Amino acid sequence: MHGKRVVFYTWLSIDAQYPPELNRAFNPGSSYGYIFNALTLPELRGRRIAPAGWLLACERARVLGCRRMLGWVEVRNEASGRALQRIGFEPRWRALRVSLFGRHWFLCRPLPVRRSDAPR
Repeated sequence: MHGKRVVFYTWLSIDAQYPPELNRAFNPGSSYGYIFNALTLPELRGRRIAPAGWLLACERARVLGCRRMLGWVEVRNEASGRALQRIGFEPRWRALRVSLFGRHWFLCRPLPVRRSDAPR
């Protein structure tokens, strides 16, 4: 909040969801939290409000029992991708949504695993 204005919002889920971006049910499991659909007012972007808001959402998820967090950012939204990485999120998948005649498909591929994350 800034005065009486909401300047940032995001959704936090610890249950199954049906994100329109995926066009299917999504249930990451009971130990996962999922943040999505965030917005910062345009005139206040670039002030690191989103990372602060996401950190609050992650803390709330931790209190509710989540040990890991997932987020969804469109590839074209580079600012949000950088903001999530700034607070510790790591890109794991790249997805392309293809729509044709009212039908939608997601073409997904995993990103290379960093050496520090590789199984030992």
